[in-house]
Amino acid sequence: MATALSEGRLGLEQFSADRFNESGVVPDSIKSLLRRTRITVADDLSAMYPAAWPTRVEIELANGDVLRGAAEFPRGNPENPVSDADLEEKFIDLVTPRLGPDVAARGLELVNTLTTCTDMATHFRDLLPATAAGARASS
Repeated sequence: MATALSEGRLGLEQFSADRFNESGVVPDSIKSLLRRTRITVADDLSAMYPAAWPTRVEIELANGDVLRGAAEFPRGNPENPVSDADLEEKFIDLVTPRLGPDVAARGLELVNTLTTCTDMATHFRDLLPATAAGARASS
């Protein structure tokens, strides 16, 4: 929660070893928010499980205002679906740092054309350069 509040997002890069390691939390902005974060069990929400996976969040701002939010199901559950645009953005965000923007864009294009694919091996064969595919096969 502290990371999401501090950085406005939660991707893999927010949890890299240089930011969260065996010594603890590295970024001071997140450390500061963690000291002011409390997690509590709400009996009324626990009673809804497993039919629902509810959560409630309250954020008290420096001026004393309180922001509140709640959800019965985590984002991405069938009951709380993620839009195609959000899934595509997540795909690009996860693939780009590891394989580059060209592979990410091409991968997304290939996934979006699966319904017309007649041969999966051929469809994805040229996605990665031969050197990257060979390195993966040998590891």
